[in-house]
Amino acid sequence: MKKERQELMSALFLPILLVGLMWLAFLAELSGNFDWARYGVQPLHWRGLRGILFSPFLHGDWEHLIANSIPILVLGTALFYFFRKIAWELIFWQFLINGLLLWTLGRPTTYHIGASGLVYSLAFFLLVSGFVRKNGGLTMISFIVITLYGSLVWGMFPVQPGVSWEGHFAGFLSGIILALFFRKEGPQDDPKKVWDDSDLDGVEPYWEVEDERIDEKAKPIGYRFHFIPKSKNTEED
Repeated sequence: MKKERQELMSALFLPILLVGLMWLAFLAELSGNFDWARYGVQPLHWRGLRGILFSPFLHGDWEHLIANSIPILVLGTALFYFFRKIAWELIFWQFLINGLLLWTLGRPTTYHIGASGLVYSLAFFLLVSGFVRKNGGLTMISFIVITLYGSLVWGMFPVQPGVSWEGHFAGFLSGIILALFFRKEGPQDDPKKVWDDSDLDGVEPYWEVEDERIDEKAKPIGYRFHFIPKSKNTEED
């Protein structure tokens, strides 16, 4: 129990750090009356590439910030708990692939900000990983993701003005790509019990009869087999 608690606390470190930086950037922007939206991803503009690093920490308002903070904590903790050895690498690739896809596919006339792309990437990475690996713990996480964030799918369509559906779609793609690419790393299939008879080599099986005596003089049972010719109308399957 102590070890699991330590692993959970360790898994919380980076998600808390990411959310802390998000809030710090937002509060600094408010207090200084700055407009940091220009540091977001501006598709097909070279200077817009800097948004790959900065855009996940920039948010337009309190609602936007809070809406991304909670899933980053939940999904990020699940990532670092189940994928401890490759979690940092996964976060790096999520930042990079999300940003590049958004820079390529997004509308070049606007700046795209927010951590929603990272939320989508985390959600679909965990979702697909659970089913691909057939691992009990990850499968349970997959169903939790479906239950809590099933409505995420609607965010990938241009139905709501002012929302970067391209960023959501980029996160969706990166999550699936990374889940398939890293399918052989991290937790795998649940182990199956296999009968090991290696210790029985050369040993003949036997059965013990308790509290019974076998009459060695008893007449052995005999069997007779009678073969009946097959009918002409009969077919073998």
